[in-house]
Amino acid sequence: MRKIGIIFKKNTILALTILDKLYQYLYSKDIEIYLDEKSVISLTLDKVKYINEKKIATEVEMIIVLGGDGTFLHVASLINDETVPILGINLGSLGFLTETLISELYDVVDSFLDNKYEIEKRCRLRVNVVNIDSTKELIERDVLNDISINNGRVARIIDLDLFADDEKVTSYRSDGLVISTPTGSTAYSLSAGGPIVYPTLGVIIVTPICPHTLTMRPIVLPSNITLKIKNRSENEDVYLTFDGQLSIPINSEVSHIEISQSPNPVYLIKSGKRGYFNILETKLKWSGTPIVH
Repeated sequence: MRKIGIIFKKNTILALTILDKLYQYLYSKDIEIYLDEKSVISLTLDKVKYINEKKIATEVEMIIVLGGDGTFLHVASLINDETVPILGINLGSLGFLTETLISELYDVVDSFLDNKYEIEKRCRLRVNVVNIDSTKELIERDVLNDISINNGRVARIIDLDLFADDEKVTSYRSDGLVISTPTGSTAYSLSAGGPIVYPTLGVIIVTPICPHTLTMRPIVLPSNITLKIKNRSENEDVYLTFDGQLSIPINSEVSHIEISQSPNPVYLIKSGKRGYFNILETKLKWSGTPIVH
């Protein structure tokens, strides 16, 4: 029996409506359906397996995400070394990651069941926050979009040193720093002035947030290097944020932050209806202006 997991944005009428129809559709095809055990608060469906959402990726062949990019990023954080592909159905306003439309849902599911689907591998960054005595990691986490370092409440300049494979790159005086994957190049990094990078390239983008010096520009580095960031600010109100989902303070316990390419990528199921540049044009209104002679 085929197995499909569904994770949806909780407490939204649209997600619940689509979920009910999708459940009926998959049930008619004799598909075993897995839902997050917390979903039982919102609904109870017959012949559905409710398990901890952290275990769904180990049990199914595909995960369908009903929500926006934030929901997709949350689901990506549940993936460890599993190669289960994710299909994002856009219920949000932007939808770079959840680029498949509701109207395309059943066609893409059928393509998956017939093994005729398109898949795209997206690299992630592995982030290690290292203790001051360097004997243990305070936290290790993979991110699909980016990490950011900035002030939590007060708009003060912070001082950060950046190293690449132990070679000093530069020192930043800025409101913060964004380290992103190509997938995340159209997120916070782009808002901070970073470049648009094709999502399957093997690079890491470093973008300063409102740098104090005009010559401090974003840089693109190969993904096979290890970055190290040290906080030299006396300001204690500095935070590290993972994919916009989780924030931790960079306090006196932290020696440095290490960033490298994760050995565990994320696999996206594509609808095949549109290319990357079409998505840019649609989502960002990104297009050239014709020259009038």
